[in-house]
Amino acid sequence: MSARDVIAAKLALWGYDEAMSDGLLEALTATGFSIVHKDEIHAPSVGRCAAFEEVAKWHDKNARLCLEASKDDPRLNADDRRRAFDAHKHHAASAAAIRNKMSDERRAALRELMKEVSE
Repeated sequence: MSARDVIAAKLALWGYDEAMSDGLLEALTATGFSIVHKDEIHAPSVGRCAAFEEVAKWHDKNARLCLEASKDDPRLNADDRRRAFDAHKHHAASAAAIRNKMSDERRAALRELMKEVSE
């Protein structure tokens, strides 16, 4: 049973036809609300998390490359190796921070979802 069916059934008890439930859903959508089933994940939150993951992967890749450069003893001098290792730490920390932000986004989306479901 869809959200539309539930709304239509309740409105039918008060004498309204099914067109009223379509109108209510359209009005909710037009004002930025969406009805999400408790087992669904909110699509905009998923999109933001996917974007965060792409950026975190970029930092992972650069952290790996910088770590490899920091170990390249014959070709790089000590100062360049130290800078490469510092860059490795920066990229690794950035990736971790971005993944923490991604977790925060998921938690916030789940809180909103549970708030909407419980109301």
